[in-house]
Amino acid sequence: MPHHVFTRLALYERVWAEPMRTVAHSLGVSDVGLAKACRAASIPVPPRGYWAKLQHRKPLPPRPPLPDHLGQRDQVVIAPSTPKPPPSPAVELAAAEAADGPQVVVPDDLRAAHAIVRGWVAQDAKHRSDYRRQGWGTSGLEDLSTPLARRRLRLTSALLKALAARGFELGEDREWLTVGRGPDTVSFRLYARSKIAHRPATADDLRWYPERKTVRATVPAGDLMVKIRDWLSVPTEYRELKTPLEGQLTRIVANLAAGVAEQAERRRQRALEAERWAAAEAVRKKQVADGEAQGALRDRLVAQAARRPRRAKTMPAGDPGLSAKPTVWIRYWTARHRSTGCRRSRTGSGAAGDGGVSRTLRAQQIFRRTEMDTWTEAVWAPTVAIATRPPARGRPLSTWKAS
Repeated sequence: MPHHVFTRLALYERVWAEPMRTVAHSLGVSDVGLAKACRAASIPVPPRGYWAKLQHRKPLPPRPPLPDHLGQRDQVVIAPSTPKPPPSPAVELAAAEAADGPQVVVPDDLRAAHAIVRGWVAQDAKHRSDYRRQGWGTSGLEDLSTPLARRRLRLTSALLKALAARGFELGEDREWLTVGRGPDTVSFRLYARSKIAHRPATADDLRWYPERKTVRATVPAGDLMVKIRDWLSVPTEYRELKTPLEGQLTRIVANLAAGVAEQAERRRQRALEAERWAAAEAVRKKQVADGEAQGALRDRLVAQAARRPRRAKTMPAGDPGLSAKPTVWIRYWTARHRSTGCRRSRTGSGAAGDGGVSRTLRAQQIFRRTEMDTWTEAVWAPTVAIATRPPARGRPLSTWKAS
């Protein structure tokens, strides 16, 4: 979806013309995201209950004016959240196969609970016994005897049994449960939502705060929720807004199976990407090695030229200058050798002629291997002198004839 750009005044008029949720839905964002954008731009929004009072014709609070932006930009950009990619065919097939199984039925008690749930109950009993023996009471421990806690345990047991019946491996990761096949796992948890409230102080609370009648604490909100920790294309949160979790367990099992299939597909894609990266890295290393080899060859030629400084001075005065390009030097020496009789002799030995031709080809090979664009005069002239190898030291090349 495209971004939306408003002026501060236009957005101010729009959020005061209709409810925030309606405006946010039309822009493709959440009401919380729209409120954050307005707060960042110093745009006042209607208070809570404003539209209910307007609907029932009750007195409304005064509408605050739009303050000055005080150095802020006059434009407000609202970007819709990036939608999740659609599930792949393999993920949809895994979800369909899991949904075709039997419906998940929640038992009435915990007598045949899953092993993980039985371990939780036994661990809670041990902690309570240890706390009482130390004289700490049970403050801070979760009470698994409440109806909401027992319901959570029964739902968790039914969910784990349904996943195990479909061939998935189950495990624990601290407060999260894991389901998967081999290295491909998905983490989830089923928990009771909580809220901050003031509750009456218990006997354990009065031991620490005897003067307080109420204690501000985290209390259960009264409903349950399933949350998947991994980022998947399937829904990752399931709440009891209209349907209780007992009626959503089959869909949750199917989506967890689809999540495991999606993790497997991602792992295969990562493996292919790693192979492509390794191939590209091998090519890069080969290019680096070739460059180092060329550099070593160039350094070796320079060192050879430095050991024979006089050979470069035997060039005739009429020869091309040192500033000539490599192609000029190649053409010059080729024509020079041809004009001075560097050809195969009539006697059939061919020693002189072959020597002249091989020297020219050797000079061409040297220039190909030593990067023409990086040659310098200091390297070029000695290299030509080495490649041509005149027969006698100090003898002018213009008087050299192949014998």
